[in-house]
Order: sequence, then C-alpha cells, then structure tokens
Amino acid sequence: MKATNTVEYAIRGVLYLAEQPDGRKVLLSEIAEIQDVPKNFLGKIFQMLVKAQILRSYKGSNGGFILNRPKNEITVRMIIEAVEGPLYLNRCLVRKGECCNDVSCRMHRVWQEAQKSLLSTLDRYTVEDLVQSPDTGRSAHANAK
Repeated sequence: MKATNTVEYAIRGVLYLAEQPDGRKVLLSEIAEIQDVPKNFLGKIFQMLVKAQILRSYKGSNGGFILNRPKNEITVRMIIEAVEGPLYLNRCLVRKGECCNDVSCRMHRVWQEAQKSLLSTLDRYTVEDLVQSPDTGRSAHANAK
C-alpha cells in the first residue's frame, strides 16, 4: 500500500484543524496556504471528510472547517477510508479485484494476517495521538504500547 497525495493532504489538513483552539473555524485557503496544498484539490478532499462526518463545514462570513468529533475519536484509518474507500493490502492473485479471502488461496493466511495487522495499527492511532508529540512522531499513547 502506498499513501496517495489525497491521503497525505487529508491527514495534514485534519491535523492542522486538530491543532487549532476548540471551536476555531479555519478557512480552506488558510489550510491550503499553510500546508502548501492546492486549494481546489484540498476542497474536494475536505468535501469527502465532511461527508464521512470527520469534519464540519460552515458557510458565510464566519465560515470554515472544524473537526466534527473529538480528536481521540478520529482514527487514521477513518481518514484514509473517507478519501480512498476501504483498504485492501492486496489484489487477488487468482481473480480480478481485491482478495476474496478464499481459503484455497495459498497466500490467504499471509494476506489475512497482514491485512488485520495494517487495519489494527491504523485503528490504534488517533488524531489526538498524532498531534500530541510532533517532534518524535510518537505520542505517549504509542510509547505505552
């Protein structure tokens, strides 16, 4: 799995919002400028995050974006799946599309274990974890594991 620009920009945008004082609505143009991200592209990404109820948008002169739920309830997996859809580590080696997890597949066990591990890791880390310790990239939550 390779993180796309869409995923990278989504995570960066959400983290920027998470670092703001509670209730501060932030304009898309501010986020795009600070994060050095194309504004129109970020707008499309943020629409997906609003649809997934990760962000809330406000229109008008006091408009902008805020997190729609507490930082400790937004996982990295939620952000990724909001902009990319369900995560699959592999494509089926036998049929077209994602792995069907058919037990007759020789790689079934390997892919199933790897998939579980990936999703578990992405579910374990929240936005709160990521903003707590920007210097090391690891929070107290991650270090305690």
